[in-house]
Amino acid sequence: MPSKELTAALKLAEERNLRFVSLQFTDIVGAVKSVQVPMHQLEEAVEHGKWFDGSSIEGFARIAESDMFLVPDLDTFSAIPWEPGLGPDGKEKLPTGSARVICDVFTPNGDPFAGDPRGVLKRQLERASKLGYVLNTYPGQAAKDDSKAFPPVHLELRGTYLIGQDALLKKVAPFIMVGGGVSTFETSVKVSVVETNPMTNLKTAKDVDAWQRAGPIFITFGGGARIGLSERAGLMLGARVNLAFGNAFAPSFGPDVGIVFGF
Repeated sequence: MPSKELTAALKLAEERNLRFVSLQFTDIVGAVKSVQVPMHQLEEAVEHGKWFDGSSIEGFARIAESDMFLVPDLDTFSAIPWEPGLGPDGKEKLPTGSARVICDVFTPNGDPFAGDPRGVLKRQLERASKLGYVLNTYPGQAAKDDSKAFPPVHLELRGTYLIGQDALLKKVAPFIMVGGGVSTFETSVKVSVVETNPMTNLKTAKDVDAWQRAGPIFITFGGGARIGLSERAGLMLGARVNLAFGNAFAPSFGPDVGIVFGF
């Protein structure tokens, strides 16, 4: 029995009069290759694979090891916009309607081909996931800085108040501080991404982690303790909150460590 994904793909092909499907993959240098077959052969390709001569693809195999087969990933099935199956009125049937589906490459014994760039990426993503990393991609407009310049330095002016009488003479004294300046902050933000399934047209929204640069103006406040090294020097240990403004607003929280000298 055909899977739900195959049924959905064949239904889309029928609705849009897609008569051919390109089984796509890439060679070792990233060039797209394809084997085009009539749409009625898609089910056979999904169930049994589509054989091809691997020795004809750069970097794939020698002639003695040439037999390989493709297995379509139906999650990538999509109509090719510049090869429509219907005319502008949506009724006229054209003979050129085509779709494409990206494939995995296998050797004759059924093992993933080690030289398939898509297979290499899958293996590296699996290794990264075991180390706690996840790849998030977004095929949209790249983030921009809105033409605002970001300074390559951190400049800050702050005021610190030591709490207590004769605080400079004490070994440990609490303090509060407030300040501001110019700098650049990289902060993690949640971005809502809407994905559309090309076969069912269903839209799924999900939140993903992204990074943005905020600034260049910021204000900061915090507090901590001054550990006296001498009457004129001290080690400042504390925590601070930064509020960045400019191209984007971004709050951040972190430690604050420094040495101060008095005159």
